[in-house]
Order: sequence, then C-alpha cells, then structure tokens
Amino acid sequence: MTMSAQWHKDADRLALTGEVDFNNVVALLRDAENWLKQSTDKSCIVDLSGVVYSNSAGIALIMSLHRRARAQGKELILEHAPANLISMARLGSLDWLFGSADGEIPREVTT
Repeated sequence: MTMSAQWHKDADRLALTGEVDFNNVVALLRDAENWLKQSTDKSCIVDLSGVVYSNSAGIALIMSLHRRARAQGKELILEHAPANLISMARLGSLDWLFGSADGEIPREVTT
C-alpha cells in the first residue's frame, strides 16, 4: 500500500511529505505549479525532508519544477533531499538538480 504524498505550503516554502510514485506525481506537480505561480519570491524553497520513499517519478517531479521555476524567472532551491533521490540523480547525471547555493552537490546525507 502506498502512503499518500502531499505538499505543505507556506508563502516562502513548499514541503513534501510521504511517498512519491507514478500514481501521485501528476497531482503533486499540478499543486506545486500552482504554488510557484503564486509565489512572489525569486528563490522558491522546496523541503524534501518528509519524503519517505520515491522512485524515478520524484526525479521527474523535481526536473519539471526546475523547468517551471526557470520559465518564471525563479530559482528552485531544494533542501534535505533523501539519499535515494540524490543517488538516482547521480546515476542519471542529474546531480545539478540538487546543487546547493555554493554549487556543491551534497556528498552525504545525515539524518
């Protein structure tokens, strides 16, 4: 049984909790797109610390959010990415998705 995933929205931060998979990624993207449109900040923070599971649908979600943010002249900043998402990104040469403000990719994820 898949635990549902949901966004928790603040004016300057979007936090994702639960499990991200192919069953819920389209709805998650739609909700996040709406938040991006409404956000007046140029730097949009997405907190991933509450993600307990993700398959490659999570990578697709993050890539789409990066594209949409860029199209709106905004920067997407990811915080607290789970180790499995970072590993999948590295395997697909998508490390840049998780770049920090100084351009460094997190080498280790601590809990």
